[in-house]
Amino acid sequence: MHYILHVQVPGFYVRALEQADPSLRTAALVVHRENAVLDVNVRAAYARVAPGMSLAEAKLLVRDGVFRAWGEEDYRPAQAEWLDVCAEHSSVVEPGEQDEAYLDLSAHPEPLDVAICLARDLRERQGIHARLGMARVKWLAKLACSECGRVDPSVAWELSMRDALEHPEAFLCPLPVRALLPVAPEDRKRLDFLGYKTAGEVAALPLELLKSQFGARAMGIFQASRGQGAESVRALWPKDAVRAGARFPGGARTADQLDAGLRSLAKRLAGSLQAKESQASLVEFEIELDSGRIEKRKRRFRRPLTGERSALSALGLLLEEALRGTVSELSDSEASFERQNGFESIVAIRVSLPDLEKASRAQNDLSGFYSRSARSQTAESALRSVRAAYGDESVRIAGELPQPRRMRVLRVWRDATGWR
Repeated sequence: MHYILHVQVPGFYVRALEQADPSLRTAALVVHRENAVLDVNVRAAYARVAPGMSLAEAKLLVRDGVFRAWGEEDYRPAQAEWLDVCAEHSSVVEPGEQDEAYLDLSAHPEPLDVAICLARDLRERQGIHARLGMARVKWLAKLACSECGRVDPSVAWELSMRDALEHPEAFLCPLPVRALLPVAPEDRKRLDFLGYKTAGEVAALPLELLKSQFGARAMGIFQASRGQGAESVRALWPKDAVRAGARFPGGARTADQLDAGLRSLAKRLAGSLQAKESQASLVEFEIELDSGRIEKRKRRFRRPLTGERSALSALGLLLEEALRGTVSELSDSEASFERQNGFESIVAIRVSLPDLEKASRAQNDLSGFYSRSARSQTAESALRSVRAAYGDESVRIAGELPQPRRMRVLRVWRDATGWR
């Protein structure tokens, strides 16, 4: 079952500019793109300038305002900072616009709790009050974020998200037709013109009727009105690294709790490495204790991490080293007490695999990955078995087939004259 989280950072663009130049906080700041307002600060909002407004209209409302044209490079450092926090909570992060991203939380046993932890981390570490929306499909998660994403998610937010997750058709029912984001804008206008004002009214239409009006596009409209879709989240961030994290509400102290967390991390890391067709030798590992102390470890392994098994082994070794460090740095009396009463609770584990390398492996079948030499040996063994059973001429390798005389003459001519 899929759990897709949409994260949106309100005021991202003006916030990045104000952090770079604090003097802009005293002015009515407007960021614009393609002759339309993209973002505004509080002073510009007081002057009734809003995102989506035309640039000409905004200049009439704030004649003495500061207008900055959007440029992607200007905001990349600020974007990387908050996306890195997201990458600690999910190994599958897909940036959208620079102020939004999608996270796949399907691997987490409690995805709603993870979303709330992410919101708290963004607030405490970056000062960002993010809006969140969760659903089974990407477009519905984005819609849930805009409709009831609420800054600082609470119990009310969780209840709204459960509606979008468990009853998407009921969630969509009262919303206007324009909320059906996968439907082309011209088709949404046509539905409204035909008298269907809400998504619920569209969902009540039989598929045959939609086909008579919209042809091949009818199935997409039919599925969208029921909150369905097939688009998945792609692991696009970070571009040259893989990161994953696990949180333990209440703290993890037992071996079973830590083992479950490590297995979940190893599975997510392996999935990301395979998606990027990469492997990693360097592993950066840290644990956060309930006292607030952070233990960090870094190791370069001789055999690179390529799958779940190798990732789990590496994480187990690094966890053991980090746990030894929590005792070795204490005084003798404190260390004795810790050994008798157990280690401090671990509230979070974070893993980073920087310096990814292209995987030097080839997939032989669905059961696993084998080296090229192993694959070649397997093919030769199969060839010998077939020939032993059916004769030497039953199977012939392409290199053993005789070439026509014309091809041999052309090859000699090419080698002699250099003709191509």
